[in-house]
Amino acid sequence: LLATKAARCARVPTVFSYTTQAGPTPKPVELDYDLIPSSKGSDDLMIFLHGFFGCKRNWQSQARKVASEIGYNAAIVSARNHGESPHSPDFSYEALSTDVLALLEKLNKKKAVILGHSMGGKTAMNFALNYPEYVSKLVVVDIAPSTYNSEQITLITEALQSLDIANIKTRTEADSLLAKRIMSPIIRGFLLQNLVATSSGLKWRVDLDIMRKAVDYVVANPGTGRIDSKPKRPFLGDTLFVGGTKSHYIHESTHTDIFQYFPNAHIEMIEGAGHYLHYENAK
Repeated sequence: LLATKAARCARVPTVFSYTTQAGPTPKPVELDYDLIPSSKGSDDLMIFLHGFFGCKRNWQSQARKVASEIGYNAAIVSARNHGESPHSPDFSYEALSTDVLALLEKLNKKKAVILGHSMGGKTAMNFALNYPEYVSKLVVVDIAPSTYNSEQITLITEALQSLDIANIKTRTEADSLLAKRIMSPIIRGFLLQNLVATSSGLKWRVDLDIMRKAVDYVVANPGTGRIDSKPKRPFLGDTLFVGGTKSHYIHESTHTDIFQYFPNAHIEMIEGAGHYLHYENAK
Protein backbone atom coordinates (compact mmCIF):
# COMPACT_ATOMS: atom_id res chain seq x y z
CA LEU A 1 0.00 0.00 0.00
CA LEU A 2 2.97 2.34 0.26
CA ALA A 3 2.77 5.11 -2.28
CA THR A 4 5.70 5.76 -4.56
CA LYS A 5 4.87 9.19 -5.91
CA ALA A 6 5.06 12.56 -4.24
CA ALA A 7 1.99 14.58 -3.44
CA ARG A 8 1.10 17.12 -6.07
CA CYS A 9 -0.04 19.79 -3.63
CA ALA A 10 2.08 22.58 -2.24
CA ARG A 11 2.61 23.03 1.46
CA VAL A 12 -0.19 25.08 3.02
CA PRO A 13 0.05 27.92 5.55
CA THR A 14 0.32 26.92 9.18
CA VAL A 15 -2.62 29.14 10.20
CA PHE A 16 -5.42 26.79 11.22
CA SER A 17 -9.12 27.57 11.22
CA TYR A 18 -12.34 25.93 12.29
CA THR A 19 -15.61 26.55 10.52
CA THR A 20 -18.81 26.92 12.51
CA GLN A 21 -22.38 26.82 11.32
CA ALA A 22 -22.68 30.49 12.18
CA GLY A 23 -20.09 31.31 9.55
CA PRO A 24 -20.08 30.85 5.78
CA THR A 25 -20.32 27.39 4.25
CA PRO A 26 -16.79 26.04 3.75
CA LYS A 27 -15.47 25.99 0.22
CA PRO A 28 -15.13 22.38 -0.96
CA VAL A 29 -11.93 21.00 -2.43
CA GLU A 30 -11.85 18.53 -5.31
CA LEU A 31 -11.07 15.21 -3.70
CA ASP A 32 -8.82 12.56 -5.21
CA TYR A 33 -10.85 9.38 -5.67
CA ASP A 34 -11.07 6.13 -7.60
CA LEU A 35 -14.40 4.81 -8.83
CA ILE A 36 -14.72 1.04 -9.07
CA PRO A 37 -17.69 0.24 -11.34
CA SER A 38 -20.46 -2.16 -10.41
CA SER A 39 -20.11 -5.66 -11.80
CA LYS A 40 -23.90 -5.77 -12.21
CA GLY A 41 -24.53 -2.48 -13.97
CA SER A 42 -26.16 -0.93 -10.91
CA ASP A 43 -26.50 2.81 -10.39
CA ASP A 44 -26.11 2.43 -6.61
CA LEU A 45 -23.05 4.06 -5.05
CA MET A 46 -21.07 3.42 -1.88
CA ILE A 47 -18.46 5.95 -0.71
CA PHE A 48 -15.58 4.89 1.56
CA LEU A 49 -14.05 7.51 3.89
CA HIS A 50 -10.75 6.68 5.63
CA GLY A 51 -9.38 7.74 9.01
CA PHE A 52 -6.80 10.28 10.22
CA PHE A 53 -3.48 9.85 8.37
CA GLY A 54 -5.14 7.44 5.94
CA CYS A 55 -5.86 7.62 2.22
CA LYS A 56 -8.18 6.13 -0.38
CA ARG A 57 -6.09 2.96 -0.69
CA ASN A 58 -7.01 1.91 2.86
CA TRP A 59 -10.39 0.62 1.69
CA GLN A 60 -9.44 -0.56 -1.80
CA SER A 61 -9.88 -4.29 -1.13
CA GLN A 62 -13.27 -3.86 0.53
CA ALA A 63 -14.46 -1.51 -2.22
CA ARG A 64 -13.55 -4.05 -4.88
CA LYS A 65 -15.59 -6.69 -3.04
CA VAL A 66 -18.56 -4.35 -2.80
CA ALA A 67 -18.37 -3.66 -6.54
CA SER A 68 -17.95 -7.30 -7.55
CA GLU A 69 -20.08 -9.14 -4.98
CA ILE A 70 -22.79 -6.68 -3.94
CA GLY A 71 -22.82 -4.83 -7.24
CA TYR A 72 -22.56 -1.24 -6.04
CA ASN A 73 -20.33 1.31 -7.66
CA ALA A 74 -17.63 1.98 -5.06
CA ALA A 75 -15.80 5.27 -4.61
CA ILE A 76 -12.66 5.29 -2.46
CA VAL A 77 -11.75 8.81 -1.46
CA SER A 78 -8.77 10.64 0.03
CA ALA A 79 -9.95 13.37 2.40
CA ARG A 80 -8.58 16.90 2.18
CA ASN A 81 -5.06 17.09 3.64
CA HIS A 82 -4.63 13.36 2.92
CA GLY A 83 -3.32 11.31 0.02
CA GLU A 84 -3.35 13.20 -3.26
CA SER A 85 -6.22 15.49 -2.29
CA PRO A 86 -5.57 19.23 -1.90
CA HIS A 87 -4.37 20.70 1.38
CA SER A 88 -6.43 23.28 3.22
CA PRO A 89 -6.10 24.99 6.61
CA ASP A 90 -9.85 24.46 7.16
CA PHE A 91 -10.08 20.96 8.60
CA SER A 92 -13.50 21.07 10.25
CA TYR A 93 -16.00 18.24 9.88
CA GLU A 94 -18.32 20.67 8.15
CA ALA A 95 -15.60 21.29 5.54
CA LEU A 96 -15.00 17.56 5.13
CA SER A 97 -18.73 17.06 4.62
CA THR A 98 -18.95 19.74 1.93
CA ASP A 99 -16.19 17.86 0.09
CA VAL A 100 -18.32 14.70 0.10
CA LEU A 101 -21.33 16.65 -1.13
CA ALA A 102 -19.27 18.13 -3.97
CA LEU A 103 -18.10 14.64 -4.92
CA LEU A 104 -21.68 13.36 -5.08
CA GLU A 105 -22.60 16.28 -7.31
CA LYS A 106 -19.60 15.59 -9.54
CA LEU A 107 -20.66 11.95 -9.86
CA ASN A 108 -24.24 13.09 -10.54
CA LYS A 109 -25.59 10.98 -7.68
CA LYS A 110 -28.52 11.94 -5.48
CA LYS A 111 -27.90 9.29 -2.81
CA ALA A 112 -25.15 6.96 -1.64
CA VAL A 113 -24.27 4.53 1.08
CA ILE A 114 -21.69 6.37 3.15
CA LEU A 115 -19.10 4.31 5.05
CA GLY A 116 -16.50 5.95 7.22
CA HIS A 117 -13.78 4.69 9.55
CA SER A 118 -12.54 6.69 12.57
CA MET A 119 -12.19 10.31 11.37
CA GLY A 120 -13.98 9.24 8.20
CA GLY A 121 -16.75 7.84 10.39
CA LYS A 122 -17.15 11.22 12.06
CA THR A 123 -17.21 12.85 8.64
CA ALA A 124 -19.88 10.35 7.57
CA MET A 125 -21.93 11.10 10.69
CA ASN A 126 -21.63 14.85 10.17
CA PHE A 127 -22.64 14.44 6.53
CA ALA A 128 -25.69 12.34 7.46
CA LEU A 129 -26.79 14.86 10.10
CA ASN A 130 -26.44 17.81 7.73
CA TYR A 131 -27.37 16.24 4.39
CA PRO A 132 -29.67 13.29 5.26
CA GLU A 133 -31.40 13.39 1.89
CA TYR A 134 -28.15 12.26 0.24
CA VAL A 135 -27.62 9.20 2.48
CA SER A 136 -29.34 5.93 1.63
CA LYS A 137 -27.52 4.06 4.43
CA LEU A 138 -24.83 4.98 6.91
CA VAL A 139 -22.03 2.68 8.07
CA VAL A 140 -19.70 3.91 10.83
CA VAL A 141 -16.61 1.84 11.59
CA ASP A 142 -15.09 1.88 15.09
CA ILE A 143 -16.00 5.38 16.18
CA ALA A 144 -18.94 7.02 17.94
CA PRO A 145 -20.34 10.57 17.94
CA SER A 146 -18.43 11.21 21.13
CA THR A 147 -15.48 13.33 22.20
CA TYR A 148 -12.33 11.29 22.87
CA ASN A 149 -9.07 11.91 24.64
CA SER A 150 -6.56 13.35 22.16
CA GLU A 151 -3.46 11.96 23.90
CA GLN A 152 -2.91 8.94 21.62
CA ILE A 153 -3.30 10.86 18.37
CA THR A 154 -1.10 13.66 19.72
CA LEU A 155 1.64 11.16 20.59
CA ILE A 156 1.42 9.63 17.11
CA THR A 157 1.63 13.02 15.42
CA GLU A 158 4.59 14.05 17.57
CA ALA A 159 6.32 10.75 16.80
CA LEU A 160 6.04 11.43 13.07
CA GLN A 161 7.29 14.99 13.52
CA SER A 162 10.29 13.66 15.43
CA LEU A 163 11.58 11.77 12.38
CA ASP A 164 14.41 13.65 10.68
CA ILE A 165 13.41 12.55 7.19
CA ALA A 166 16.09 14.71 5.58
CA ASN A 167 18.59 12.18 6.93
CA ILE A 168 16.48 9.03 6.50
CA LYS A 169 17.10 7.07 3.31
CA THR A 170 14.46 4.34 3.38
CA ARG A 171 11.06 3.55 4.87
CA THR A 172 12.66 0.58 6.62
CA GLU A 173 14.95 2.98 8.45
CA ALA A 174 11.99 5.24 9.25
CA ASP A 175 10.07 2.25 10.59
CA SER A 176 12.95 1.27 12.87
CA LEU A 177 13.11 4.77 14.31
CA LEU A 178 9.35 5.05 14.67
CA ALA A 179 9.27 1.70 16.52
CA LYS A 180 10.94 3.41 19.48
CA ARG A 181 7.74 5.40 20.05
CA ILE A 182 5.01 3.34 18.36
CA MET A 183 5.03 -0.35 19.21
CA SER A 184 2.38 -1.65 16.81
CA PRO A 185 3.76 -2.64 13.37
CA ILE A 186 0.22 -2.36 11.95
CA ILE A 187 -0.06 1.27 13.05
CA ARG A 188 3.48 2.08 11.87
CA GLY A 189 2.81 0.56 8.46
CA PHE A 190 -0.43 2.50 8.20
CA LEU A 191 1.26 5.79 9.14
CA LEU A 192 4.26 5.30 6.87
CA GLN A 193 2.00 5.17 3.83
CA ASN A 194 2.33 8.95 4.11
CA LEU A 195 6.10 8.86 3.56
CA VAL A 196 6.72 8.95 -0.17
CA ALA A 197 9.84 8.63 -2.29
CA THR A 198 10.79 11.53 -4.54
CA SER A 199 13.83 12.30 -6.67
CA SER A 200 15.20 14.38 -3.79
CA GLY A 201 14.51 11.86 -1.05
CA LEU A 202 11.64 10.94 1.27
CA LYS A 203 8.87 13.48 1.82
CA TRP A 204 5.67 13.61 3.84
CA ARG A 205 2.60 13.87 1.64
CA VAL A 206 0.64 15.26 4.59
CA ASP A 207 1.30 18.59 6.27
CA LEU A 208 2.20 17.52 9.81
CA ASP A 209 1.68 21.04 11.14
CA ILE A 210 -1.94 21.01 10.01
CA MET A 211 -2.42 17.48 11.33
CA ARG A 212 -1.03 18.40 14.74
CA LYS A 213 -3.26 21.44 15.03
CA ALA A 214 -6.28 19.40 13.92
CA VAL A 215 -6.00 16.79 16.68
CA ASP A 216 -8.39 18.34 19.21
CA TYR A 217 -11.02 18.87 16.55
CA VAL A 218 -10.63 15.41 15.02
CA VAL A 219 -11.35 13.70 18.36
CA ALA A 220 -14.31 15.95 19.15
CA ASN A 221 -18.01 15.26 18.76
CA PRO A 222 -18.75 15.65 15.03
CA GLY A 223 -22.05 17.38 15.84
CA THR A 224 -22.98 19.69 13.02
CA GLY A 225 -19.56 21.11 12.30
CA ARG A 226 -18.84 22.59 15.72
CA ILE A 227 -17.16 21.02 18.72
CA ASP A 228 -19.86 22.08 21.16
CA SER A 229 -22.95 21.87 18.96
CA LYS A 230 -25.84 19.45 18.85
CA PRO A 231 -27.66 18.49 15.65
CA LYS A 232 -30.94 20.22 14.91
CA ARG A 233 -32.37 16.78 14.20
CA PRO A 234 -31.12 13.20 14.41
CA PHE A 235 -30.46 11.06 11.36
CA LEU A 236 -33.37 8.63 11.06
CA GLY A 237 -32.05 6.49 8.23
CA ASP A 238 -30.62 2.97 8.36
CA THR A 239 -27.38 3.11 10.34
CA LEU A 240 -24.85 0.44 11.27
CA PHE A 241 -22.03 0.95 13.77
CA VAL A 242 -19.28 -1.68 13.57
CA GLY A 243 -16.61 -1.87 16.27
CA GLY A 244 -13.81 -4.12 17.43
CA THR A 245 -13.92 -5.71 20.86
CA LYS A 246 -10.23 -4.89 21.38
CA SER A 247 -10.78 -1.23 20.56
CA HIS A 248 -12.03 1.40 23.03
CA TYR A 249 -13.90 3.62 20.59
CA ILE A 250 -17.31 1.92 20.74
CA HIS A 251 -18.45 0.63 24.14
CA GLU A 252 -21.47 0.88 26.41
CA SER A 253 -20.67 4.41 27.56
CA THR A 254 -20.85 5.65 23.94
CA HIS A 255 -24.23 4.05 23.20
CA THR A 256 -26.13 7.03 24.61
CA ASP A 257 -24.38 9.33 22.15
CA ILE A 258 -24.99 6.92 19.29
CA PHE A 259 -28.73 6.64 19.87
CA GLN A 260 -29.12 10.36 20.55
CA TYR A 261 -27.88 11.17 17.06
CA PHE A 262 -28.85 7.93 15.28
CA PRO A 263 -31.95 6.46 16.97
CA ASN A 264 -32.31 3.67 14.39
CA ALA A 265 -28.71 2.52 14.69
CA HIS A 266 -27.70 -1.11 14.99
CA ILE A 267 -24.38 -1.87 16.71
CA GLU A 268 -22.21 -4.87 15.76
CA MET A 269 -18.97 -5.78 17.50
CA ILE A 270 -16.33 -7.95 15.82
CA GLU A 271 -14.67 -10.29 18.29
CA GLY A 272 -10.91 -9.92 18.56
CA ALA A 273 -10.67 -6.91 16.25
CA GLY A 274 -8.96 -3.65 17.12
CA HIS A 275 -9.39 -0.17 15.71
CA TYR A 276 -8.01 -1.11 12.28
CA LEU A 277 -10.47 -3.94 11.87
CA HIS A 278 -10.57 -3.61 8.06
CA TYR A 279 -6.92 -4.76 8.12
CA GLU A 280 -7.20 -7.23 10.97
CA ASN A 281 -10.58 -8.75 10.07
CA ALA A 282 -11.02 -7.86 6.41
CA LYS A 283 -13.98 -10.22 5.84
